[in-house]
Amino acid sequence: MVQGRLILQGVSAVLAMGPGMFIASMLYGTLARRMGTILPGIVIHALGDLARVYFGALRGDGRLLFMNWKSGLWLRFAV
Repeated sequence: MVQGRLILQGVSAVLAMGPGMFIASMLYGTLARRMGTILPGIVIHALGDLARVYFGALRGDGRLLFMNWKSGLWLRFAV
């Protein structure tokens, strides 16, 4: 039975994130078709990734990118 649970592990994530991913793929596809190139979509996607790292992982504190890791301040970032 454990093996069966491992197979279904990501189903809830797909059900939760699936509609948003579908809408995003439709928007990127429409943008690529209208522009005739995928480059604007790549730029928008990269900016979105940077924003997610800045606000999600760094909690909006850009100083964490330039901290001295030997001083032990990395614990604040990890916790």
